[in-house]
Amino acid sequence: KQVVTTEITEQIENAASHNPFKELEWKDIYFILGKLPPATRAVCTLFYMEDFKIKEIAAEMQLSEGTVKWHLNEGRNIFKKSLTKKDLY
Repeated sequence: KQVVTTEITEQIENAASHNPFKELEWKDIYFILGKLPPATRAVCTLFYMEDFKIKEIAAEMQLSEGTVKWHLNEGRNIFKKSLTKKDLY
């Protein structure tokens, strides 16, 4: 069980480090951020735009690190859906 948990945690952390906003223009970034629920928007903004670490976001927002990672994953999922539906244009 320890090996599986470690591998999943590493995969989540690797995925969280990818910044999906780097390839977009500011107007598109703000459009996508506007589609996110408030807490997810705050977490994604701190992580991707302000370069906060997961631990720092957790302390600032009084959330667990797991919850911060969940919000980052949720933000990426909504981001992907926006791109596949071509909602940006």
